[in-house]
Amino acid sequence: MTLTFLIHQVKAFWRSKSLGKSIAMRVVMGLLILYLLVNILVAAFFLDKILVETFPGQDILKMFNSFILYYFFMDLLMRFQLQELPTLKDLEINNMIEVKNLKKIYNGVTVVNIPELVIRKGETIGLVGNNGAGKTTLFRLMLDLIRPDAGEVLSQETNVAETEDWKNYTASYLDEGFLTTIISSHDLNHVTDVCERILLMEKGKIIQDMATNSNTLQELEQYFSVLT
Repeated sequence: MTLTFLIHQVKAFWRSKSLGKSIAMRVVMGLLILYLLVNILVAAFFLDKILVETFPGQDILKMFNSFILYYFFMDLLMRFQLQELPTLKDLEINNMIEVKNLKKIYNGVTVVNIPELVIRKGETIGLVGNNGAGKTTLFRLMLDLIRPDAGEVLSQETNVAETEDWKNYTASYLDEGFLTTIISSHDLNHVTDVCERILLMEKGKIIQDMATNSNTLQELEQYFSVLT
């Protein structure tokens, strides 16, 4: 375990941006490791004599057992040191996308106005609404293709307008024809089949957020039939 700990520390040091490039520090680390190895070898071959000289008149067996207990205690501390303890940022993030007070205005007309929206990891979302409801604009805001006039979009708790890290795990396909076909009332059956959650947009707002069930298709068809 001691050797594993030393190897771990050496690798961490060599990968260090600040110290890893210093030749002097590498020499010091090498000498320190050599010194520790020499001490380990000396203890291994001459431990009995060392104990007799250091603790005259003491029970060598008891002293040896004490050192063994001390070793296992240090071993336990090293294991805690070596394990990867989670930080707040490493904890699993359940919210994949968060929209907060999002607004987009064109020529004095608010085309997107969503106070709050949370899409959890693993969810399949269907975004439906008539032409001009704000669907494409919302997608473009989520992908940082356009900037909001207010509010923010978070991807795994990261503001998409402040960094491009979210692009490493994000894929999208935006095409006007594709969007119109996939979310039109003529293809609601497909949307309700593949999506577990449906967001219905109207005039830039999400007016319904529903979990897909046996009645969802009928409710959406009724909504679109009334509008047409």
